[in-house]
Amino acid sequence: MFVAVAAAGIPNKQMLCRYVCVCFCVCRPAFLEEFERLEVELQQLYQDYLVRFRCLAYLEQQQDEDEQAEQERMEARQVTDCGLLLQCFDYSGL
Repeated sequence: MFVAVAAAGIPNKQMLCRYVCVCFCVCRPAFLEEFERLEVELQQLYQDYLVRFRCLAYLEQQQDEDEQAEQERMEARQVTDCGLLLQCFDYSGL
């Protein structure tokens, strides 16, 4: 290793470490650009997922509320119908 350091014109190991560090900082791996692009795409897809999940949760809540209101209306209608039916029987019994 020392021969490679001397051949590169770098006097000692500490200088070699600095040289290698600078080289790594300047050179970007080929996959890093693709990784950053995919990371941005993933963030966008996650944001879309969150929006759709919130919309779905809201719509499910609305559906539950509508079903409950419909059930209450049906029960009220049954009570009213039973009351009318009883009145009809009372009048017919006279």
